Amino acid sequence: MKIKSEIIIAVFITALLLVLCVDKFFDLKTQARQGLNDKNFTTINEALSVYRGDNEGRCPDTLEELIPFYLEQIPPIYKTNGKEISAVKNTANTTDFDKDTAWIYVTEKTSPDYCKIFKNNRY
Repeated sequence: MKIKSEIIIAVFITALLLVLCVDKFFDLKTQARQGLNDKNFTTINEALSVYRGDNEGRCPDTLEELIPFYLEQIPPIYKTNGKEISAVKNTANTTDFDKDTAWIYVTEKTSPDYCKIFKNNRY
């Protein structure tokens, strides 16, 4: 009987450690996705700066104008479920996000946010 209880305790401790490790693993995955999203945000902003430098301060009419000379493609945002989205809305409204929009690029010249990029912080 003593051996059975020791085995049960060992299994319980192993299961507890496994649960703690899995939880930590998912936290690390979430942090990695957030880091990639931040990096992609910086990459787009750097491409915008170079574009403006090459074009006497003029901003592109759409974010897609950065392709292929300044960006190979619009970098994605990684969602919490691991899927990625890279859809861009070229708009005057910085709150125009929906579940399929990764980036908003403000194209309205009278807006204080003109020529700025915003990322979808839901992910």
